[in-house]
Order: sequence, then C-alpha cells, then structure tokens
Amino acid sequence: MSTTKDYKDKKKSENWKYVKGGKNEEPATFDFSNERNLRAKKAKGYDTHYHYTDEEGNTAFIVEKQYTDSSEQKKKFILHSKWKNAVNGQQRWMAAKAPEPRCIYNLPAITAQNKVNKVVIAEGEKAADAYAKRKLYPITTWSCGCYCVLKNDWTPLVDVQDIILFPDNDQLGFNAMHKLAMHLHKD
Repeated sequence: MSTTKDYKDKKKSENWKYVKGGKNEEPATFDFSNERNLRAKKAKGYDTHYHYTDEEGNTAFIVEKQYTDSSEQKKKFILHSKWKNAVNGQQRWMAAKAPEPRCIYNLPAITAQNKVNKVVIAEGEKAADAYAKRKLYPITTWSCGCYCVLKNDWTPLVDVQDIILFPDNDQLGFNAMHKLAMHLHKD
C-alpha cells in the first residue's frame, strides 16, 4: 500500500542545475560490492532502489524505497538525481527530486517498439517488475507513490490504443488510477 505523501527537498543553491546521468549510472552509495555501503543503507531502512531512464537509457533519477518502521508497513521514497554546479562544473548525485514532469518507469522498453498497441500501468515498481517477468505487454509505473501520479510525463503513451490500469487493492490506488485515467483521457 502506497501511503507516502510527497516530501519537500532541502533547499540547495541556485547554482546547482539538474543533469541526467550516463547509461546505468548510479550514486556510489548504491555500489554494494562495498559491503559497508549496504550496511549503511540497511541501517536507514533500505529495501531496494529502481532506475528511471530516458529513451536512450541514461539515468534520469533513482528511487530508493525505505521502510520507516520495523513491521515494514510504512515506507518512504527518496529520489536521487544528478546535479551540476554552474560555477565550478562539479557534478554529484543528491537526494533531490528531478524536475517535473519526470519520466515514467521502463521507458526504453516502451519506446523501443515502433508501435505499441497495449501498455499496462501498475501501481509501483515492484508490481511492474513482477509483471514484466511474464513478458506479456510492456509495463510502466510512476515514481514515489499515489500522491505523485500526475508528476510524470505520460506523453509516450498518447498513441497507445489500449492502456490497462492495474492499481493496488486499496482506495489510494483506485483514486490514483482514476486521476491517471482522466489525465490520459484528456491527452
């Protein structure tokens, strides 16, 4: 159940401008070949992370999922994006939101096919990954839970004839998918 509300970024200098990462690029804190990084993440409630990429496969941002309680019922999502300092040219990954509208999940798989007739939209990356293993139809989702459903760029799906919405079995999921259906219908 996605119950996280949108969080506010910490203020950063106006000198920092968003940039995309390279292909499969991620912050050094996600390099789990160094066991120390994994222990540090687990101490903060780390569960997993998901890469969001543009059509070419460049990392747009990474969503980290953390549990905030020992029962693993409450969770939060942290966006990690790459930024460049306009003054000195330094680049670094920050726990900061990528600018809106953000790209949707699994975008290269959807845009790689010339004409996609059907796309499934699931609620959450975990559900999308589980469905993708079945290799039925292309699947996507949005980042950071139900409250952020309209903060993404859904234009890659404009020409798709059939869009199947697959929410979690809860009221927040139903509401998010209803908002998305209305948004897609307008487009």
